[in-house]
Amino acid sequence: MSFDENIEKAIYLIKSKKYDEALTCIHLAMLQNDISAKPHNLLGIICEINGDLDSALKHYNVAYSLDATFKSAYKNLERISSFNYVFNFNDLYYEDFKDDTADKNLYTLEYTNNIGHLILK
Repeated sequence: MSFDENIEKAIYLIKSKKYDEALTCIHLAMLQNDISAKPHNLLGIICEINGDLDSALKHYNVAYSLDATFKSAYKNLERISSFNYVFNFNDLYYEDFKDDTADKNLYTLEYTNNIGHLILK
């Protein structure tokens, strides 16, 4: 299987709660591409699900260090580092996603007496 196929299969297995099988796919993916952030993000997810938050934090940090543009690792790292952290299976970020808010203009600029004011739409 290719790297991407191993990652996709691992995600499917994690969502199916077959963590040992997912680990095998993740390790195979790491052998194929040892500088990718995706396997470390998935290892972090498995650690987090198993309650090993220290290891999860380490894997999310490694994933973010390997690829700072990989938003899933950043979101997982941000969530687990939060003071108000509570585990929720639905809050896990497996794959990269598009941040729709980055494309939207949330503010308008209005001028009053030559002073600009940002107004939330």
